[in-house]
Amino acid sequence: MDDRGEQQGRKAGLHIDRRAVLAGSVALASTASLGVAPAAMAGHVEGPASGSKLPLVLSRVGSFMVGGQLKPALLRHTLGDGTDANYEATIWANQMYVQCMIPAHKRHKYPVVFVHGGGCTGKSFEETPDGREGWVHYFARQGFDTYWVDKPWRGRSGFDPTQINRALESNDASLIPSIHSPAAKEVLDAASWGFGELTTRETILTGIKETVPDFTISLEGAKAITDGGPIIYDALIALLERIGPAVLIGHSQGGSEVFGPLHERPDLVAGVMAVEPAVPPTEGFEHYTGAPIMTLWAEQRVVGGTSHMSNAEADRKTASAINAAGGDAEVKVLTELGIHGNGHMMMQNTNSDQVAQVMVDWLAAKLG
Repeated sequence: MDDRGEQQGRKAGLHIDRRAVLAGSVALASTASLGVAPAAMAGHVEGPASGSKLPLVLSRVGSFMVGGQLKPALLRHTLGDGTDANYEATIWANQMYVQCMIPAHKRHKYPVVFVHGGGCTGKSFEETPDGREGWVHYFARQGFDTYWVDKPWRGRSGFDPTQINRALESNDASLIPSIHSPAAKEVLDAASWGFGELTTRETILTGIKETVPDFTISLEGAKAITDGGPIIYDALIALLERIGPAVLIGHSQGGSEVFGPLHERPDLVAGVMAVEPAVPPTEGFEHYTGAPIMTLWAEQRVVGGTSHMSNAEADRKTASAINAAGGDAEVKVLTELGIHGNGHMMMQNTNSDQVAQVMVDWLAAKLG
């Protein structure tokens, strides 16, 4: 296990409304892994972009753990006679699982790190529901050192069972963390995205299989603190301390969380790309001037009578405020670039390579 130790004391001044991030993760998790955009909607799709045809020659494919800390925990064990026994112990908790593809011929200075959204894991970026390669392959083919994560408390990363075991020990259900999992009905519901009428049942079910539960973590007895923001910031910073400055690419909930490391350790963040983030920074904009920022939206749309999450217009206001503070931020909307047919899970749409090329072109222009 590779770890950089516990990261502490860098949270002051980070002005992202974590309750809004949590609300966004719940709303957006219900649309997670929606499947591919139907051919009828993919108006300007011209087939895979050239990057997907480049040879994938790697010097390394690997995985490792970063972050987390040793901490006391209450563990629970079922004995041979069927009774349960509780005992105090020390565990390693809140660590993050990381995968990587390192090209044999690196063509870009900075690595990219993909951070998934609510209700998802790093699987979001690995493969589309119809079996095509995902964004991590696309970027690796383009010559980027490519990393992607399962955030703490998700997928193959660590989590602390103490709170659940305390609830069992005390017979107090109020101690159990809230757990949200994307519902198939929400994915199919027209009030959400209405994909049920637009794609095949098989495609949608393939996407739904990739979703995972989200914990609403209560830390140290506090009520409904966050979705784990500080834990995630620490884990991402631990990764950056290991691999060096990198570009953080976050989707949805992850699109909000990638601003945390930029605020706390700008020396380790070469750039930020937020793909339909749940909520942007709301103040302290001078803290986000250390690297170029691009926010990417599929389109400006309205869902259920309200504007979708923070929406492109709100992000444009944030970008203007960051630029006024001396930063370099912009918002791109795919429909304004002539790219149509995308939804929230654009990395899994039929034109996912075309969208990835927009991101690659932006990185090349900003960072070379």
